[in-house]
Order: sequence, then C-alpha cells, then structure tokens
Amino acid sequence: MLRRIEKPLLILAMCLGGLLMWTAVPAAWLWIAGRYARVSQSDMSSFAVLYAGTPTTMLAVGMALGRVERRYADRFNAEHAEEFLPEARGAEKAVQVAAEHLPVGRACAVGLAVQPYCGA
Repeated sequence: MLRRIEKPLLILAMCLGGLLMWTAVPAAWLWIAGRYARVSQSDMSSFAVLYAGTPTTMLAVGMALGRVERRYADRFNAEHAEEFLPEARGAEKAVQVAAEHLPVGRACAVGLAVQPYCGA
C-alpha cells in the first residue's frame, strides 16, 4: 500500500521541485533584493544579493531534486538520468568541483548540499 502512494508522491515532488527551482526561487530572490535595496540605499549591493542568492538556492534545490530522482529510480527500478544521459555525469562532476573549490561550494559546510558532494 505504501508503495502505491510513494510513487505518485515522488513524481509530484519532482514536478513541484522543478517549478519551485525555475519560478519561485528567482521570484523570491528578486523580492529579497528589492527589500534589501530599500534598506541599504545601494543598487549594486542588491544586485550582489540577487546574483549570489539565486544560483546558490537553485543549486541546492537541484541537488535535492537529484536525490529525489535517485530515490525514485532505486525504489521503482527506473533508469537514473546518468544511464541515458551521459553528459549528466559531466554536469555532476562540474557541480562537485564547484562545491570543492568555489565560494558557493561552501554550501556543504552549512548542509545545503547532498551527501555525495560533501564527502559523506
């Protein structure tokens, strides 16, 4: 019975996560940057907030979506994205390198990234 409920819930989570990543995250950071611009009286600092926050949050949501996809594939014997999209491995490697070497990659330190990228 649980398996019948889990499959549509995982599919729904992937759909909502994709919508969240491409619509709600940028809209939220635009709103935050707008509020910050009113308080700071500096346009450039609000752009910095926008340009730092949006990709970082999108990276975190994308990694969480990857984790949900792996759960779905493992649980229901589906193919992982890496099996039918060879370039997905390259993208995953790029994210791993960014997590290790770029300031945005410090997300591992605060728990925003998933286990494979934090060495757990």
